[in-house]
Amino acid sequence: MTEQQYKDLLISTAKMGDYEHKDKVVDALKVASVSFQKEWAFTYNLSDYRQKYIIISVVPDKLTVLKEHENFVDSLCKQVYEPNDYNEYWY
Repeated sequence: MTEQQYKDLLISTAKMGDYEHKDKVVDALKVASVSFQKEWAFTYNLSDYRQKYIIISVVPDKLTVLKEHENFVDSLCKQVYEPNDYNEYWY
């Protein structure tokens, strides 16, 4: 999955959620950029799985919104993350 596909799926999943402030989060995610950062460190949760970070970059006023709703955004990232044989979502 590419970063753009991940972002699109993240937004679609947020729109379908029951979260009260989902519209604010969706607006912030629309202007965000998403990138993946694979690490060499192991997760220690699953054998031979390496850490992988999902970096969401936004302008400061939208960053405030995402931080305000951090738990919802984190749960979205976990739902949308596509596991593979080498990397695991790391938060």
